[in-house]
Amino acid sequence: MNDNLKKPTAENAFSTPIVKDIFGVSADFLGQFRTWLEQNPPAIPVSQIVGFSQFTAQANSVATRESTISTTYVNLTTAGPSLSGLPDGQYLFLFGCDAFNSVAGNQLTMSIKVNSTAAADSDATLADAPAATYKVCLMRAVTKTLANGGNNTITCQYRVSSGTGSFENRWLIALRFAN
Repeated sequence: MNDNLKKPTAENAFSTPIVKDIFGVSADFLGQFRTWLEQNPPAIPVSQIVGFSQFTAQANSVATRESTISTTYVNLTTAGPSLSGLPDGQYLFLFGCDAFNSVAGNQLTMSIKVNSTAAADSDATLADAPAATYKVCLMRAVTKTLANGGNNTITCQYRVSSGTGSFENRWLIALRFAN
């Protein structure tokens, strides 16, 4: 008998042997146990996973149609949408809008400003408008890690490459998926 198993005595003759470590069981048993676990996965509530607090979702929108001629990222007259007071963690940000242009070939761009970091094209959703008075729907998803002492702010900002760009039905969703 393996030294890792408790040897039966008169008082425990009918009890199950105790395994002291994983090396005390056969490879055949481990294979069978693995197969059993694959077919019968344990039902562990996500709240029992160490370090997990919760999934959180927040959303905001601005329906107003407003315009800009700026070729750098700016707030529109009604800024945002924005979300503030976001706790630190890893997020999936989804954002979008309906955009209209006044000049053929105009690029309509929407991005997010994270805390005091400027909005960037690397996070932007962009449309090349092929004709004047062209309407397009923009949408983008990006992941970000927020670490501003539990007081993070995300604001959508806008720019155009030329002419005038108008943006309406603007929306922003933040899904926190990890601490």
